[in-house]
Amino acid sequence: MEQNTITDNKNSDILFLPGYTIGPFQLLKKLNEVGKFGEIYLGIHLETNEKVAIKKIAKTENNIEVLYNEINIHRNLVHPYICKFHYAIETHYDMFIVTEYCGGGQIYNELVENGAFEEAKACKIFSQILSALEYMHNNYISHRDIKLENMVFDKYNDAKLLDFGLSKSFKDTPVFYDRVGSPLYLPAEIYRKEGYKGHISDIWGMGISLYCMVCAQFPFDGSDNGQFIKSLFKNE
Repeated sequence: MEQNTITDNKNSDILFLPGYTIGPFQLLKKLNEVGKFGEIYLGIHLETNEKVAIKKIAKTENNIEVLYNEINIHRNLVHPYICKFHYAIETHYDMFIVTEYCGGGQIYNELVENGAFEEAKACKIFSQILSALEYMHNNYISHRDIKLENMVFDKYNDAKLLDFGLSKSFKDTPVFYDRVGSPLYLPAEIYRKEGYKGHISDIWGMGISLYCMVCAQFPFDGSDNGQFIKSLFKNE
């Protein structure tokens, strides 16, 4: 499927529900929610019958630049273990990011449902996502939100990385100061409000993810279920 950006004005104000079409796609069902303003749907390309994932995000003054950044980065990432970008469709109120439908489920959900992975399975997932990160880092892009929730299985049971909303180029900005990411996956320098290197924080996130896969718990979660760590992230 060709990478593209579409402005679909005729669909600007429709109620986005299964059965509707947006651009060349028809919605089949809702799969998940993303934060307060986003939803993910299973869709199908009306000409090719290819299944796709469609992330719908309501546009706001605060997130529009983030959405454009995500699209511009994701569309240029081509790797076997990165979820493929297909299209971005922009309407008056919403942005729709159309990607490959992996179909194997979220790695985090499988861990919650079935418990710790065998080492061989964890090793396979770790090496595949690490390969995707190596590719990104070689192209001066840091993901900045590495966590099990952003890793999925495809239909062949291979792991794929997704969600590039916080990704940034570190070619001209080697040190970041904004505090982004998921609290339980972040390195200490972010909590200390120090400058940090995005690609190094990615590797830290990979270490946390690997620990979780083989132990079925967070390494620093503790008896308070991680509330202290989360409070550090919230308090400025």
